[in-house]
Amino acid sequence: DVATRHYREALHLKPDWPPALTGLSWILSSAVDSAMRQPDEAVRLATVAANAARGTDPAALDALAAAHASAGQFEKAIATATTAAELARRAGALEFVGDIERRIVLYRARRGYVMGAR
Repeated sequence: DVATRHYREALHLKPDWPPALTGLSWILSSAVDSAMRQPDEAVRLATVAANAARGTDPAALDALAAAHASAGQFEKAIATATTAAELARRAGALEFVGDIERRIVLYRARRGYVMGAR
């Protein structure tokens, strides 16, 4: 996949760059093609991104929640996504809050998020 390759190249140049960490984590946790999913690596990447922001970046936490769900860690996914939604709410990003809350519904149903799935 082209996007995966580009994210990996970016991380080779700058291993702690949050946009590449979260972008690659999203692909590895929620790609439509299940063969592309690598939940453990997705958790690792998103954890690095969330830690870099000291747990204050809702986008990094949202990616971490999706990675946890992909790895079958639904309680962690729910808790992390709830924190992400609260941070987004405080920032006034209400559309983003709605996106996160829709994913929380999936996690409560013990389902991971798949990009583009309905």
